[in-house]
Amino acid sequence: MLLRLFCYKLKEGLRNKSFLGWNLIFPFLLGTVFYAALGHLYSEELNEPINIVIEKMDSTENVQNMPSVYDMMNDVFSELEYDDGVKMFDIKNADEKEAKKLLSDDKIVAIIKPYDYQNIKMEIKKNGIKQSILTSIVTAFREGTDIKEYVKTTGLQGNNKDPYIQYFYNILAMISVMTSSGVMISVVKTQANYSPIGIRVESSPVNRVLQSLCSMLAMSFLQVVILILSIFYYVYILKVDFGCDIKYIFITSMFAAFMGCSLGYMVACVGNASENVKNAILIGFVTGGGFLAGLMKGDMYIVMEKKFPLVNRINPSSIITNSFYTLNMYGANEKYTHMIITMFAYSIVFIVIGMVFRGRRGYASI
Repeated sequence: MLLRLFCYKLKEGLRNKSFLGWNLIFPFLLGTVFYAALGHLYSEELNEPINIVIEKMDSTENVQNMPSVYDMMNDVFSELEYDDGVKMFDIKNADEKEAKKLLSDDKIVAIIKPYDYQNIKMEIKKNGIKQSILTSIVTAFREGTDIKEYVKTTGLQGNNKDPYIQYFYNILAMISVMTSSGVMISVVKTQANYSPIGIRVESSPVNRVLQSLCSMLAMSFLQVVILILSIFYYVYILKVDFGCDIKYIFITSMFAAFMGCSLGYMVACVGNASENVKNAILIGFVTGGGFLAGLMKGDMYIVMEKKFPLVNRINPSSIITNSFYTLNMYGANEKYTHMIITMFAYSIVFIVIGMVFRGRRGYASI
């Protein structure tokens, strides 16, 4: 019975034009548009000199070795070159007031303030390719790494330097969250107070909680397949380089899809609001959460992290987005593992809440 219901829900999902349009056609079209518009910007900007100011501090009190840090940074940074021999940095001499004006007028990318080896501060106006490259080099310098060898070994692109790749990560995050709407509608249709089909389903001898879970799993399976197709299209057709092993893209997408589906399951099972009301609430929650997570305005996640960090901890869109961002920036390290566990834990919580409410629901006619 459960297997038949699972197969039935798969067929239902495949016949749902709205579900397929938003979750299959949408990522293909949007990914193609992003690739056409942004695919070559990074390579075109890569070998341009990075304009910076290494500020010489006026006060050297209690910082005896500061001048040597300043001189060494100037020497090392002025010698760095791209593969084609172009100087990597154009270092300007300016005091603090002039440097801030240059940064404000976009004449320079960053102001570096070398107090000492362990306290090198960098002031930037916005995020971008050059800022990412500079951040990694300054970090390596602070840690005492041989900068020339570091640049030669890692290259400028590394695994995470292209900021435009984040747009493709955001597509995967968005469709993972958006699938919650399809799951919600699918699970709602198995409930007797919403449709005649729900009456027939709940009249069967199969446990109603198992029925609803079967519906969620069917839609989750379908969503994972859609994500796999999308990733294959990006990687092998558009030739998008995600900067990491493709298996981690699949793993992250799978957990993200499971979290989105479990969110839809919870909303479907909690409360007695109409299907349209639940769908409206879920869409508002998903779009609002997507905005706060930076899926519509890139700096919003950072703004929320500074002012309301709790929102980023409980917003499913932020959690999924941060998982892809962590993979993009840091690779499959301990922090990435923590994000995967967080997504799985939230998914289980959503499912348990949904199961509790679904199991308690009763009907006078049944």
